[in-house]
Amino acid sequence: MQEKLYFEGSTLYAKFILLIPEMPQRVWEYITQTEKIYKWFPDIEVGKLDKQGYLIFKLPQQDIHMPISAFKSEKLLSYTWGANGTVRFEIIQLQEGTQLEFLNILPEDFPNRSRDVTGWSIALEQLRNAILDKPVEYNLELHQERKKKYDAAIASLQKNQ
Repeated sequence: MQEKLYFEGSTLYAKFILLIPEMPQRVWEYITQTEKIYKWFPDIEVGKLDKQGYLIFKLPQQDIHMPISAFKSEKLLSYTWGANGTVRFEIIQLQEGTQLEFLNILPEDFPNRSRDVTGWSIALEQLRNAILDKPVEYNLELHQERKKKYDAAIASLQKNQ
């Protein structure tokens, strides 16, 4: 998985690129069908899948509706993440499978930006594993290591702005 973190103004962008040796339709299903999303991110379900649609983040005390901000069937899905962040999945067909480009856009006032980037970096690996019918496991130690990595990377980027 390739990754790039950068700032535009005070907004943090985290871009991840995954190459998945499967057809784009299968990748699309795993980001747009609740029963397949559940295999890699069990707290998210699809409410309504179209340009005016939404996804739902299921928390123990509440459900958060996340409006879709961009939608092109089998190509692009972008929706609000948290109060004011955005996640974007773009699918590109390649000869050897699918390139999935993920962009996490986090404004300055988004809480715990490095934790969010850490979580998505792991979730994307879980997504890839689910698509490839490989085990999807959560590893606390890996999460802690990644969190330190992203804390340092984001602090360095902020210092150099």
